[in-house]
Amino acid sequence: MQKRINEYHMRNGVTMRNPESVYIEDGVEIGNDTEICQNVTIKSGTKIGSDCVIGSGSMLDRAVIHDGVDVLSSVILESEVDEGTHVGPFAYIRPNCHVGKEVKVGDFVELKNSNIDDGTKIFTLHTSATAMSVKG
Repeated sequence: MQKRINEYHMRNGVTMRNPESVYIEDGVEIGNDTEICQNVTIKSGTKIGSDCVIGSGSMLDRAVIHDGVDVLSSVILESEVDEGTHVGPFAYIRPNCHVGKEVKVGDFVELKNSNIDDGTKIFTLHTSATAMSVKG
């Protein structure tokens, strides 16, 4: 089953660096020209746009990832990341977050219940624990 799911996405323009190590559940949407690196898990309900990079060791669960987003070795749960944003490495975006366009979520940043405005840069080792709105 897993091999069929991965082959379906690859036939539709998704590049997988090591398909045997990529786990994608049924019910995932991935746009063309997106690259999925090794040891990635993408759970049902996740939507990934075009021209994205999902880096090694990332896990996405019911996330919405818009076009041109880089997710490097990070976890995104039940949240939305807008176009052109860079996440990680080692970021943890917990449920109910909206990360705007052209945002930089740096190394070891943790977000929960947060709204991050377009163009914001959040640097290393930052934690946004509850209901926070961050403006660039």
